[in-house]
Amino acid sequence: MRILQSISLDFGRDTVPITVFAKQNDTKTRYIEITPLNRGQAYTLEDGITPRLQLTKADGHTVIDDAETKDGVIIAELTPQALAAEGVAVAEIGLYKGEELLSSQTFYIDVKRTAYDKNAPTSSDEYNALVKAFVEVDEAKEKAETATQGANSAAANATAAKERADEATATANKAAEAAMEAAGAVGDNIDGVVIVDTDNSQSYLGKIRIIGGFPALEFTKI
Repeated sequence: MRILQSISLDFGRDTVPITVFAKQNDTKTRYIEITPLNRGQAYTLEDGITPRLQLTKADGHTVIDDAETKDGVIIAELTPQALAAEGVAVAEIGLYKGEELLSSQTFYIDVKRTAYDKNAPTSSDEYNALVKAFVEVDEAKEKAETATQGANSAAANATAAKERADEATATANKAAEAAMEAAGAVGDNIDGVVIVDTDNSQSYLGKIRIIGGFPALEFTKI
């Protein structure tokens, strides 16, 4: 159960006023299909554009609702709040992209009084589009904060890893220095070979010496 009224709205000039029929308090049944024009020629909607139905009701309350795009046309729902007040509402389509706003020519919605509706809503302002935008901003802010926390955590982990690497490097340098000292000690103080007598487990340090111009082997118990 859906009534779809098709109109063309020009974003480049004003034309003969267009009036759309509607009935007060109708719900999820009345939609407007809008073909965008630029000075009478087809106007192609850019990527990233958000169309919104903007209107002021006969009682002075305003409505801003997101619309949809499909195959190059804009489809706007006339919500119960948009149709809450009897009389002629003044409307337009706003195209939003970042900080840019392009508005269509004005058109009118003739809201006829309903005969009876015990659940008729009280007319008030409706800013569904703005509420949605604020929610999206809050979600983006939360994601940014989460990303910042993740970056800070990664930076802290990187710092800790660097500190551990520096400690490992220092330990390795100390070990290398100790090894060099040990090697130097061996070269200065132990210039022979150790021989073990397996019968009595006695160890001897054998050194080669030059005695009387000839090499000689000298053993010392250790």
